[in-house]
Amino acid sequence: ARLEVEEERFVAKRGIKTGMAVVVPKKQTLTQLVDTLNTLWGSDRVLRTGQFAANLIVASPEVSAENRALAKAFGAVFGQTRYMCRAYGTVDGLDGILNDAPKAATPSEVAAKTILYTFGGVGYHLLEHAAFIIMIIRRCDEKLIPQTKEWLVRNGLWDKADDLDAYAQWCWFIDSCAGVYLSLRAYARAEAALRAAEAAGDKDGARRAKYEMLNVCLDMTKSLCDVPLAAHYGAMTSGRGYRGLLNPRAAALLGLVGSVAQFYSRFRKCA
Repeated sequence: ARLEVEEERFVAKRGIKTGMAVVVPKKQTLTQLVDTLNTLWGSDRVLRTGQFAANLIVASPEVSAENRALAKAFGAVFGQTRYMCRAYGTVDGLDGILNDAPKAATPSEVAAKTILYTFGGVGYHLLEHAAFIIMIIRRCDEKLIPQTKEWLVRNGLWDKADDLDAYAQWCWFIDSCAGVYLSLRAYARAEAALRAAEAAGDKDGARRAKYEMLNVCLDMTKSLCDVPLAAHYGAMTSGRGYRGLLNPRAAALLGLVGSVAQFYSRFRKCA
C-alpha cells in the first residue's frame, strides 16, 4: 500500500516565512533519510524493497542454490515484518474515508479517494491481517489449541490464510488503479501550475511545479507497477494451485522498481 495521496498527512511542512516567500532550510542527507524512515510508509518502502530484492534473487536460477535459499528466508521475514508495520492500516483507511476523501478537489477525485481508502485502506488490511492471524495460529501445536482449531475448521478458515491474502490483493489492485487516476490528476494540476508560473515569470513557482511533477511521476511509477503486480498475487489462490499471472522474476522486478521509485519520492518530500 501504498496510499500515495496521504503523503501530506505524514510529512510535516517546515518553513520560515520571509515576507511573501517561504524559505525551507536544506537538510543534511542523513537527517532527511531519518525523517523519511520515521514515516510509516517510508519505512514500509524500505522493507518492501528488501522483500522484492530477495524475491528477485530467488527467481534468478543463475544465483547459487544456497544464496537463493538465504534470500527466500530473508524475503519472508521482510514480508511478515511489513504485516506488523501496517497493523494500523484499517483505522487509517477509515480516517481517510471520513476526513481526507471529502477534501479532494473535484467530485471524481472524491470518488477515487473514497475507493482508494475503502479498498486499499480498509478492505486490504482487514483481509491481510485476518490471513496473518491465521498463519500465526497455525504455528501453534494443534493439540494445544483444540477449541481455536475447531472454530476455524467449522467456519472454513483453518486452511484459508493464503486465499484470504490473495483476495486482499484484489483490493490492492483497485487501490492501485485509483492511485494511477489520482496521480494523473495531480500531474495535470502541477503542469498547469508550471505553465501559469512560466507565463508570469515566476521562477520559484516554476521550480516548485517541476519538483511536484517529478514527485507525482515517481508515485505514479509505483502505482503502475502495482496494477499488474496485484493481479499476479491476486490470482494465487488454492483453486489455481497458488500460481500467479507473471513470471516470478518479472513480478519481483516490478515490485522492486515501484518500491525504489516511491521511496525516493518520499525522501524528496522530507527535504
